[in-house]
Amino acid sequence: MSLNIKFIVNDNFEINVPSKENMMLAELIYNFSQKVGLKEEHKASFEFNFQPIKADSTMKLKDKGIEDNSIIKVKTEKPLDKPAGDMGSFYIPQNNFPNMGMNMNMNPNMNNFGYMPMNQNMNNFGYMPMNQNMNNFGFMNMIQIVFNYNGNKAILLENIYTPFSDLSRRFCSQAGIINKYPTYFIGSRKILSNDNQTLSELHIHNNSEISVLLSSDENEEYLNVRFNYFPGRIMDVAATKNTKFCDLCKRFLNKAGFLDRDPGFIINSTKIESNDTKTLEELRINSRTRIEVVFLSEVIGA
Repeated sequence: MSLNIKFIVNDNFEINVPSKENMMLAELIYNFSQKVGLKEEHKASFEFNFQPIKADSTMKLKDKGIEDNSIIKVKTEKPLDKPAGDMGSFYIPQNNFPNMGMNMNMNPNMNNFGYMPMNQNMNNFGYMPMNQNMNNFGFMNMIQIVFNYNGNKAILLENIYTPFSDLSRRFCSQAGIINKYPTYFIGSRKILSNDNQTLSELHIHNNSEISVLLSSDENEEYLNVRFNYFPGRIMDVAATKNTKFCDLCKRFLNKAGFLDRDPGFIINSTKIESNDTKTLEELRINSRTRIEVVFLSEVIGA
């Protein structure tokens, strides 16, 4: 469910920030911070219903009781200017408060209406990828995690001390996976949905990529298929014996960032087309199989 959250800054101006009820407080505050150019030097504090809010809180908005048009009050020790021309905000009249004018530190990427342009890397679940300045404002324990699922990438923001089982439930909720329990892979390492170790204990760090496999048979054997592309470049892709080769190729191309290319694949000196619908079992592909990737445009005489 989409929400509009109002931030009132120093009782001087209001900023509207779109959000979702399943969004974490940390993500909401991060989006607000990006919109107004909030930095650590402003020494900001947040309050909802007279209760303080931590900037790195992983609590969901709905669990905090934050609904559409809820108001979060922001206090800063260093004055914070309203983004010039922001159509999603307005000044609150003050008798003794000077007009702050244009913020000279405003992000240069903001457009004329004060909004950050949509990032082309924004994932399908509506989360902005974390930038290198994110930890400048109380997000020291937050990391972004990249999920590869059904040919798409999803980026979730999470605390390093979150149990993996909680992260799995959150991913499934965002991806619309109901009453099913995926198996996750980081490279060749398998992680189950009910693993209660924290992300830190599992050595999951910022920008870790996790492959998601969903099988109708809980006892089905998972494979780790190895692709050899470019000299010395190897990538492992998780699959099952019933995975179609064409689907395996899509996972590889997505994970490697080659979605705009259509290479050839060679297994034991036999070429297999990327649109082949045979299963890995039918093609006798197992975890020991090595697939050579050939980019035809780069082969002399091709």
